[in-house]
Amino acid sequence: MNFDNPEVREEMLNVAKYYLNLGVDGFRFDAVKYIYYGDVERSTDFWDWYMAELRKIKPDLYSVAEVWDSDAVTFPYFTATNCFNFTMSQTGGQIAETARMGDVNVFSKYVENYVNTIKEKNPDAMLCTFIANHDTDRAAGFLTVASGQAKVAANLSILTPGSPFIYYGEEIGLKGSRGGANTDANRRLAMFWGDDDTVKNPEGTTYNSPQSNGSVLDQLPKWDSLYNHYKKLIAIRKANPEIAYGSYVALNI
Repeated sequence: MNFDNPEVREEMLNVAKYYLNLGVDGFRFDAVKYIYYGDVERSTDFWDWYMAELRKIKPDLYSVAEVWDSDAVTFPYFTATNCFNFTMSQTGGQIAETARMGDVNVFSKYVENYVNTIKEKNPDAMLCTFIANHDTDRAAGFLTVASGQAKVAANLSILTPGSPFIYYGEEIGLKGSRGGANTDANRRLAMFWGDDDTVKNPEGTTYNSPQSNGSVLDQLPKWDSLYNHYKKLIAIRKANPEIAYGSYVALNI
């Protein structure tokens, strides 16, 4: 679409207004750098304008955006909206590297620098962590439950500042990866609830390996299960709001 056209911009506002009038609290924006692909300045100018217009309607609007790129490219967008942190995600990201016996001092210093940088862009900016998502191979394939790596990764994500995101199934060690098949359906397999699991895998699935480390129902009575570990972390986070909103200072250990 031609975002230089005022009518296009107005229609984009109308779409968001429609959902805000229904009572939606916020949006997750996909692929925001493609408004003017390759031109960060023009793209960020658009989002600054767009979000300012939406906040005239809902001042406390929540938003998070996907800028699948380096931190340097992502930072300018924080003037308009929070953004997912891709540097910390996936098999080679800061969380996974640290969970696999990496240097936690490197991790904590990165978090401190990142938070300070985005706060300079926007005092209300938040770090938005995730380990894996619907476009990546699932974390259970590179952070095993048996080794304890999955729990360490959960600690690093849930107990950092800002707003962490959990991809469904991550809390039970749900597996799924593209493998040799060129389809993201293998990354979006059915959730194992343990209630006869009538939900089906998405169309196009070719993933034939064991899919789960146990259903929710299997893990619920086990105090040391990954599922219950996530519940404990979320309870700790909820009881201590300074984890999300307080100052973050890296300590050398």
